[in-house]
Amino acid sequence: MNVTTRKRQVGENAKKTRPDGMPVGIPFTKDNQPDGRGRPKGLRNSKTILTELLQIVEKVTGADGIVQEVDQLEMMWAKQVAQAKRGDSYSLERILNRVLVGRPPLQ
Repeated sequence: MNVTTRKRQVGENAKKTRPDGMPVGIPFTKDNQPDGRGRPKGLRNSKTILTELLQIVEKVTGADGIVQEVDQLEMMWAKQVAQAKRGDSYSLERILNRVLVGRPPLQ
């Protein structure tokens, strides 16, 4: 298809309209833009926000009195391991799935 044929087709389609009055077959113009403009500048991805929250470090005093700096993710793992040691089979299954298979179990 050459350029003149393409221009002719666009021109012919521009005369047609959809039931809602919008033209058919032409790209958006400055006057005819969709409402949404995409994600606003500065809005961060939810995965980025979650990663930052899990990296927050807290000082934790152990049973022996030693103070350690531990991030939220390590604290979650420690709690999961403690529950598995107490006999929680669900916690043990989640740990083994994550460590051995490398993915969370499917729901």
